[in-house]
Amino acid sequence: MFYKVKDYVYLAAGSLISALALDMFLAPNKIAPGGASGLGTILYNSVGIPVSVTVFAANLILSVFGLKQLGKKVVAMTFAASVLMSGFIQMFSFLQPFTDDMLLASVLGGAMLGLGSGLTIASGASTGGTDFLAIILNGIFQQVSIANFILVIDLFITVLSGFVFKDYAIFLYGLFSLYISTRFVDKVINGFNYARLVYVVSDKNEEIGRLVLNELNMGVTALYGKGMYKNREQMILMCAMRRNDFPRFRKVVEMTDKNAFIILTEANEVLGEGFNK
Repeated sequence: MFYKVKDYVYLAAGSLISALALDMFLAPNKIAPGGASGLGTILYNSVGIPVSVTVFAANLILSVFGLKQLGKKVVAMTFAASVLMSGFIQMFSFLQPFTDDMLLASVLGGAMLGLGSGLTIASGASTGGTDFLAIILNGIFQQVSIANFILVIDLFITVLSGFVFKDYAIFLYGLFSLYISTRFVDKVINGFNYARLVYVVSDKNEEIGRLVLNELNMGVTALYGKGMYKNREQMILMCAMRRNDFPRFRKVVEMTDKNAFIILTEANEVLGEGFNK
């Protein structure tokens, strides 16, 4: 029951934040970062059709066509998100634009739209619009991935805004806002718990491993591989850590073996006992 309530809270919050992004930042400044909301921004500023009407109509039509591919539950949640978002857009349409600075509007609008879309997706719904159309097209042209269809559709809508408004700077701001929005969706879905994953290859890995465990109080895993250059078995240490822990880790490794081979990579998210604490 808790998860159902949480899903509805995410759905409502995501719809509200997305609506405010459009009413206060994007639509008044003619910034169209793809999707049904981008199309609504174009129609609103060119022929006067309210953004809420376009968002609702586009998602309603695409929901009908996407029912078979997506299933009733996702379509129902997405339709609910569309109704909420359209209602919020209309409800807060009286708000004055927060700023007329195009760069600030594209940054804040894109961030809020991405946050809202991320919360909507986290609730179990789709954001509709571009997602639905991409899934439908993928069912027809299966050789093209859904992600590529989403990218092409969003870019088309953003480029279209530049032609309609006869201002290519608007297209660039829309593109920038689309990028920020996409990044925020990714952050919300995958988490902000970015970490670093380190591999160490050294003849003194036993000693390094003990120091990491006892001195740094970090978990470490020993993997075993074969070094092709020396043609012998080799221990490899693997350790996940937060960004600010790496300087201490590197110092321990270099003090133990200045010739140690260290590989540093980014980990989008690390979950599990010990690390989260």
